[in-house]
Amino acid sequence: MNPAATVSAARPLRRRHRPWLLPAVVLFALALAARITGAWWYANSSNPDYGVVVLMARNLARGIDFPVFFYGQPYMGSLEPLVSAALVRLFGASPFVICLGTALVAF
Repeated sequence: MNPAATVSAARPLRRRHRPWLLPAVVLFALALAARITGAWWYANSSNPDYGVVVLMARNLARGIDFPVFFYGQPYMGSLEPLVSAALVRLFGASPFVICLGTALVAF
């Protein structure tokens, strides 16, 4: 038997050095912070598209409707209002929660 083979097999495996991991985590955290900040600022907007998302999220959270498409359009699915409705069910209805759902989908 080769003694070098038995010694190397008994050593624990080292973690591989990943120099990209820390910058990637920092970049991810900064992007998430930017999205949350944008949702906070946009919560007081009077954009008509935002009103449609609020209406759809409210109806989804109450179980009234489950639209496949964005209200008034034969395209653009309802993923953003669906995520917003889930957050409304978890945290309650507020403009920030609705915008946070949209921000997280865009993330």
